[in-house]
Amino acid sequence: MNCQQAKHLQIIEFLSFSLGLKPVRISNNNYWYESMLRHEKDASFKVDASQNCWYDHGLGEGGNILDLVMRVYGLNSISDALKKLSEKQFSIPFSFHQQDALVDKSDLRIIKVKNLQNKALLDYLGKERMISPEIARKYCCEVYYQIKGKRYFAIGFKNEKHGFELRNKYFKGCIGKKAVTLINNHKSACCAFEGFTDFMSFLQLFPGKEKTYDFLILNSTSKINDAVEVAKYYKVFLTFFDNDETGINASEYIQKVIP
Repeated sequence: MNCQQAKHLQIIEFLSFSLGLKPVRISNNNYWYESMLRHEKDASFKVDASQNCWYDHGLGEGGNILDLVMRVYGLNSISDALKKLSEKQFSIPFSFHQQDALVDKSDLRIIKVKNLQNKALLDYLGKERMISPEIARKYCCEVYYQIKGKRYFAIGFKNEKHGFELRNKYFKGCIGKKAVTLINNHKSACCAFEGFTDFMSFLQLFPGKEKTYDFLILNSTSKINDAVEVAKYYKVFLTFFDNDETGINASEYIQKVIP
């Protein structure tokens, strides 16, 4: 690992994965921690996630990730800090941050899939959609993946063809084959949603309905014909699509094909 590679590692991920530290509070792009460099009761160690730099207000010191590694482990040189970061137990190979919006699917590769527990991902769902960790963990996972040699992680939602819808604060996409997701509770009525966050929002609002219906998530309105095929098997088929032209047209199309 060289200096340029090291500076692409996110400080908040280093603190989480290598030191097991979680922010006490988050304000916009600022993550506040109790300082790991000294004893304190109030969180005065700040990480600016957008700039990927830190500042300890109690010490009056700050810098980049290499400066922090040297300070945390009492190292005297950049080369020692790079060596420490390169060690397996301190490696942070995945990023939650910005990537190309348009990606050739041939460049996407899954590295690993695990239970959803990453705080950055849970915070994204909680703050953006007010979805609880309990619901998110039940239906989603963490997917670690690679694009053009760079590694990232995101919330994953599995579809019927074993592909994953991927979401984080910076990225919305799919890895593997695009397909719908059917959650079968063996009911005679089915609720349909465009995306999985809409589905989980429904469960958040109406928790008593979770076992009352089957649920179909299109994962894209381009899969409307797949939704029609599923709808044929139900006595009642309810659509909760977006209130825009695409969503309205999708609902009207299903009504027309299956009166």
